[in-house]
Amino acid sequence: MLIVEPFKKYFSGPGSGGRAALLVLALLGLAARAGYIYWTRDAAPHPDLGSFLPSSLPFTHPFDTSPREPLFVWWLWLAGKLGAGSAAGIRLAGSLWFLPSFFLFFALASRFLGTGRAWAAAVLYAFLPAQVQSDSLGLRNLQETFALLLLLNALHAPGGPKAWRMSAAALALLALTRVNYVLSGFLLLAAAAWRARNLRPLLALLPALLLLAPHLQNNRARHGDPLYSVSLHTRYISNMENLGRPGFPATVEEWQKDPYAQRLTARQWLFENHTPYELARDSAKGLLSGLWDFYWKVYFSLGLPGRAAVGLLGLYLLGAALALLTPALRLLPLWLLLLTLPYAFTSHVFWAGRFFTPFAPLALLLAVLGGARAWDTLRGLLPRPRPAPKL
Repeated sequence: MLIVEPFKKYFSGPGSGGRAALLVLALLGLAARAGYIYWTRDAAPHPDLGSFLPSSLPFTHPFDTSPREPLFVWWLWLAGKLGAGSAAGIRLAGSLWFLPSFFLFFALASRFLGTGRAWAAAVLYAFLPAQVQSDSLGLRNLQETFALLLLLNALHAPGGPKAWRMSAAALALLALTRVNYVLSGFLLLAAAAWRARNLRPLLALLPALLLLAPHLQNNRARHGDPLYSVSLHTRYISNMENLGRPGFPATVEEWQKDPYAQRLTARQWLFENHTPYELARDSAKGLLSGLWDFYWKVYFSLGLPGRAAVGLLGLYLLGAALALLTPALRLLPLWLLLLTLPYAFTSHVFWAGRFFTPFAPLALLLAVLGGARAWDTLRGLLPRPRPAPKL
């Protein structure tokens, strides 16, 4: 398997104990998530969860999940059949996706940072409070994380049929989980095609489009719009942005009565409601939210002392700068940018942490990179003991 190549040598070394230690760390990370779920077991389910439940959808056939994409609905159907239909049960079952995601993350970290630094990244990934809470919501973001890490490992592996098949499978999973990843996947594959000077990587998007087609057809049959899932979000955000303007809700209370009311199509909102300058300006604002505000306000600050959050944010920025200056590491900030880009324009109005947590592990890799450089610099500044004089 391509995903085990970066750490196969480390695991197979005589007496290294790497395999057992990594498994223990993974289980401790899972235990942290299970503990958090138990601690918050009486909390109300996330407001988004109900719209994915098969019981709240027609679900006359596997792809009849409009407006939601089907993969998470299938997962909830399976969880219900296995007796995990309560909110806490769904959260606990969903946290199991952490285990394969953890090993994929370690593989990716090993590819870029080496095995030693990959351990530091793995510890952060296992226990960072915001990551633990995100993985324990019982929503689809942990499935997104798994498929995305599978894709990134494939894109960084040596080219060939195995890497192509893994990319295609990962993109299919992503598209069936959240349709936005069709654009994200295209951007990632385009970058891979540019690096390879070959268009073949772009073909990995075709299986995703073919498997997504029944969902789009179901949207069309039920609502007359293949992209109804996207249109709903467009209505929600455009109504929020135009609050108080003629033809739109006058107050937040009025908007909340029907936040999805159709007043503008996506085309009208983007190209008639905004000038090209406003599109560029607001996309830049939204991009800043995804690359800075999320990490500052949520990912590095949730559940951590202020100084720790500031320290991690500083290391993240240092790591990003170092990666940009290091050809072998430039993919990390590039991937983070490309994955944030599809959310850029909408994020100038509204963003939620669950949009960005599936690819936030890339920021952890950058933070570890920055921490390693800071540590190396600090060691270089410390006085070294003088050798004892020879007699």
